[in-house]
Amino acid sequence: MLVQGELPTDVPGLGDWVRRRAAFHKLTAQLQFRPGAGGRRAQLGKETYLLGDEVPRLLIQAGVRHKTLAYSGLQVERRRTMGGHTYFLANWRAQPVSTWVPLATAAKSVALASLRPCSGLW
Repeated sequence: MLVQGELPTDVPGLGDWVRRRAAFHKLTAQLQFRPGAGGRRAQLGKETYLLGDEVPRLLIQAGVRHKTLAYSGLQVERRRTMGGHTYFLANWRAQPVSTWVPLATAAKSVALASLRPCSGLW
């Protein structure tokens, strides 16, 4: 679990508040945070809790893969299928993308189609 800033001090809402609050305080009392790269880290069973001020550093520390494709300006949807992954890319900007667009997974093959009206695939 990644937490920006500090842990919450209480639970939200009033439904079953007493039970949820007791469970929350029991959990947070067990967390022993130690300094780590980019923030503080606590281990509780199989779960890891990361606490820090900078979300990008927390994501790196958690091992979340960086999706450089998202910075290309393209709209991206990725779906896992039985055969691997399928990416749907859309460029809704006025200017074309004229650079390599890296994918987050290895690919055996890639098919591209222009869905502009002049391509006949529209």
